[in-house]
Amino acid sequence: MLINIRLMSVVSKHKLMQEYEGKHKVALIKTKKVGTNNTIIRQLYYPFRQWQMHTSKEVIPIFFEKQEDYYSLWQFKFADMMDYNSIELVKHERFQIYDKP
Repeated sequence: MLINIRLMSVVSKHKLMQEYEGKHKVALIKTKKVGTNNTIIRQLYYPFRQWQMHTSKEVIPIFFEKQEDYYSLWQFKFADMMDYNSIELVKHERFQIYDKP
């Protein structure tokens, strides 16, 4: 369970990085509003590494994308904190939110 203690956001035109810090974990959520075929690893890696170097908490990098009325979440991990290319997909979920008729 993630309890929101502190929220930090970095905003640009269609991109957002949110950092949620709980008692035992930190969730880094990189968001994009428009469709994308891939995301740049560094957009997850450098915030992950910065947090991991300054906390003993588990740091969880997550990529979030909204495409029309579909919402996708990808949770990643870095097998080696010092290796940019050690990114691994932990899980992926896709949701659709719609009004009942």
